Parts: sequence; C-alpha cells; structure tokens
Amino acid sequence: MKRILVVLSLVLTVPATASAQVPNFSEDIAPIFYENCTYCHHTGGIAPMPLITYQDALGYSPFIHFMVSNDLMPPWPPDTTYQRYVHERIISVDEKNKILDWVNGGAPQGDSTLAPAPPVYTGGLALGPGDLQIQMAPYASQATQFADDYVCVVLGTGLTTNKKIRAIEVVPGNREILHHCLVYADTSGNYTPGQVINNCGGPPGAALIGGYVPGSGPIIFPNGVNIKMGMTLYQNASIILAMHYPEGSTGKADSTSVNFHFYPDTAQNVREVFSAPVLSNWSFCIDADSVQTVTSQFGPTFTSFSLLSIFPHMHLLGKSWLVYGLTPQLDTVNLCRINNWDFEWQGFYFFDYIKKLPILSNLHGIAVYDNTTSNPHNPNPVPQQICAGLNTTDEMHLVYFHFLPYQNGDELIRLDSLIVLPVSVQQLTGLPDDFSVSAWPNPSKDITHLEFAIREAAPVSLAIFDSGGKVVYRTSLGKRQPGTYRVSWDGRGYPGTLPGGLYFVQVTAGEKQEVTRVVRY
Repeated sequence: MKRILVVLSLVLTVPATASAQVPNFSEDIAPIFYENCTYCHHTGGIAPMPLITYQDALGYSPFIHFMVSNDLMPPWPPDTTYQRYVHERIISVDEKNKILDWVNGGAPQGDSTLAPAPPVYTGGLALGPGDLQIQMAPYASQATQFADDYVCVVLGTGLTTNKKIRAIEVVPGNREILHHCLVYADTSGNYTPGQVINNCGGPPGAALIGGYVPGSGPIIFPNGVNIKMGMTLYQNASIILAMHYPEGSTGKADSTSVNFHFYPDTAQNVREVFSAPVLSNWSFCIDADSVQTVTSQFGPTFTSFSLLSIFPHMHLLGKSWLVYGLTPQLDTVNLCRINNWDFEWQGFYFFDYIKKLPILSNLHGIAVYDNTTSNPHNPNPVPQQICAGLNTTDEMHLVYFHFLPYQNGDELIRLDSLIVLPVSVQQLTGLPDDFSVSAWPNPSKDITHLEFAIREAAPVSLAIFDSGGKVVYRTSLGKRQPGTYRVSWDGRGYPGTLPGGLYFVQVTAGEKQEVTRVVRY
C-alpha cells in the first residue's frame, strides 16, 4: 500500500493526444474497471482510491496510466500459463490498450446512459451484510522496536444451532497496521469470549476457517443448485482471531470484524471443507548476500483428496513459488507458480476446476528467497542471516489449502460459476419491474459480461445456444436474492473455446426466462 502511494505521488501527468477512435469511460473503460478493479478500488476497500465513478477515474487517470502501462495493476501474482483460477484479476492486451488510449485521449466520459450499472459495496463489504457479524473490542498494538505483536482475541457467536458457512469476509479495522488475521473456530471450551492471549500465533487444535492477508478478499465456498460446499460453525464454538501487528504499529488501535454468510438451515448435502497449512518448513535460514531455495513435502496421502484452493505464504525475502502434486504414476498436478512474489498481494486462489490428488500422491513446495541488496524489499539495508520465524522481518514457508475428500467426478466441476461474487447487491426498490438480461460489449472478442436483475429470490441458471439451437454451454448460478448480478462468459463451451458467430444466451430465474443475442468474432 505504501509503495502504491509513493508511486502515486511521483506520477504528475500524461499528455493527451487527439484520436478519432478514443475509448470512452461509459462504454469501454467502466466495464473493465467493474470487472477487474473496483473489487479493491471502492470506498472502504483495500486500495487507496475508489474507481467507481467517472469523476473517480478521471482524477486518477495519470496514476492509472502509470500502473497499467508498467503491468503493476491489476495485481495477480499466480502465473496463469501454469494454472488457472477463479476470478483472476487480469486484463487482456486489448483491454490494456483501451485504458492507455483512453487516458492518452483525454479520458472522455462518453454517454453516461450507456454505462453499465456500477457495483455496490456496503460499508466496505464486498459481499454485503452477512448473517452474523462479530467484532473485536478496540485493541492497541503492543509491537516493539524488536518484536511484532502476535495476539489472539476470543469472540463468542451467540449461535444456538450449528451453521454451515457459505462465505467468510474479514474486515480489517485498521488496514494500516494489520499484517494478517487468521480466523479459527474452537470447540474445546478452553477459551472465554473477551479473552486476549498475548504471544499467540494461533490456538493449537482449533480449526482454521478463514483469514485476511494484504491483497486478499472474502472466501466464498462453491455453492449451486446441485453442489454445495462449506465449513461447519458449531453452536458452542468460540471464534479466535489470531492477529499480527508489525513493528511500527505500537499504540495504534484496531477493531477487526468477521462477517459470516450461512447456508439456509434447510440446505441439504453440504460437503464439509477443511483448511490447513499442508506444506510447511520451519527449519531453515537464508544466509546474508545469498539467493537460496527452500523446499517442503507432504505425503504420500492416505486417501484421495479434492483441492479447492491454494495459498502460498512467505515474507519480504520471497522471490518465487512453485507448488505441485505428484501422483503414484509420476504425473504432475500443477497447482501454483508465482514468478515474482509480492508480499503485498497474496491470498487463497481457488482453482478453475477442482484438482484431484489421488491416494498415495505427494505435494511439493519450492520457494526461492533473495537475501541480497538487489532485493528492494529486503528489510535490512545490510543483509544479515534471516531464519524461519513469526516476525515480518523473519521468513516463512507455508502453503495452505482448502480441501475435502474426493468424490467421483470432482475434477470435472468448474468452480467459476459456483463461486459467485455479486457485483451489485441492491434492495428491491429501484429494480426493474420485469426480469431483464443485457450483454456488453456486444459484439465481443474476449469476455462478454451478462447482467440480469431479479425482484424475488430464485434459483438462476445460464444456458448458451448456437445459431442452430444446440446447447453449447450450461451452468447453475445458484439461488439468488433480489438484486442485480453480473457474470462473465469467456467464450468457452463444449468442448472448448467456441468459434465466432451468433449465440443466444438464456438466463432462467425460477419460472422466468429471458434470452438475449450475443455476437462473438
């Protein structure tokens, strides 16, 4: 965050040039920002400035040009040539050029009536109000010049029945000082709500259910009409927030909260998801003035697992990650490759398709650390030996996973339509009287955005037909509450990327159906 603000202060202006084909904000830029940027860049979000309105974007257009032209934004650490994930924050070359041409052309607004509906974020929440929100009392960091502050805060839930968690969103009370927050659920009865435990990196034996690190968003478990996954929050459980406040935060206050979204109590067959740092190494040191590789291994597995997500974690000396599985037949299961580690952008990455890890497989982690003066993030101007430890200026080697026991066909489940982040969560007031569907850009070469609005809760599904009436793609979007939603279609269908041509998009909400035409070229 500080690095972004420093760059912003150095960016002065970008000269405008005249062009007969200058993109405009309403039709060309807003759809790109709403899909890739405003998740972080909204009031109360983790980014330092909002990019929701035209006036927002206009004021920061020189900064936008600098960050986009230098491939600093949008941030997406994993290498998508190695593995693909849900909700990737990446833009195409065409989208990048549109943004740069827009700024160079004077950043025109265009016809505001042609802009898509802007996303709505409630009080800084990406998911909107949840079913249960719990918040820690204000806590002043006790970090010192020599040690970070690790503290566990115990909170009660007040639940009288068990609940199945559909999504978790951690809302930092003070983003400036919060390095990370790990959310645990403990059923041992050894903790009392209101209790504060110093020098605590996490409660032993408790279940990890969520977390926050710089650059991360809410955790949304796969949920649809026929597929539901989540984690159980037991009625007698205490929520324990394992907080980390780094050096320099002394005396500054934080009051982080956690928002839980639950499945309805009537939901059936919700598969239990587990989370843990499956790969770890705590016995290494990185010598001064050296670049070293640290490895970790887990296995062989005692049964077959389905992997939903991956979260590699290291600190300031981190340079790169490679994580993969190896089956008994020596087939490689690509999981994650990060070529340029960025401590400020990390989190859980959910795979595009569930990854099957067969019985007797092994997991491998390979991380490279740069402890030289050529590493601009090295916490020591004069490099010194750094070992594994809890402080930010120490190092870590951890890889978390969300996983569950494998069921036949799991590897065929595509997760993008099952992990749906509503772009706009509106109240019933202001919604159109009739069920409606719109698409843009249309015609489209890459991504087509589909927006629909419903006035009553209903299961929603999407089907795409070719010009001959054949179904080429179908997916469930799960049950939706009243509001306006947007999904994206990248042209993939059965069996792969579809050729250019005319297609019909059918959105079904309960008993209602609406069809719109889409042209791809």
